[in-house]
Amino acid sequence: MSTQALRANLLGSLAAPLSPFHDYLKLERGRSAHTIRSYLADAVSLLDHVQRLGSSELSAINVSALRSWLARLRSGGAAPASIARRAAAARVFTQWLYEHNLLEHDPGPLLASPKVPRHLPVVLKADEAVELMKSAEGDGPIDLRDHLLLELL
Repeated sequence: MSTQALRANLLGSLAAPLSPFHDYLKLERGRSAHTIRSYLADAVSLLDHVQRLGSSELSAINVSALRSWLARLRSGGAAPASIARRAAAARVFTQWLYEHNLLEHDPGPLLASPKVPRHLPVVLKADEAVELMKSAEGDGPIDLRDHLLLELL
């Protein structure tokens, strides 16, 4: 189901903070349109999850609800990097709710993110690097430019 459809199905008290949260991300935090769209989609997904758990109140957002939301996303096939980003968005959202007196306690800091594996970049082998340098040989100014750029890389 799309984010717009999920948002339309949220009960009033759950949907109410979404527009002010959007304004906060845009005006106070200066986030990009892509980040705002992602964070709002994550907030809608979280609120939909809370509603599916049987609550129509923001007070139901606690560490247990956050963990079960992330577990549902993980069981749905979300990658660890996606889970980590969604957890970060949830922490920003719960902090904002707490700072605006919409939550008594901020459960976000209690939410752990999965470790995202880091991989070393793939590098050229020595013979591949030599072949690349040979490809930029020539006498023209563009050939010289290309050769210098490859040396810098």
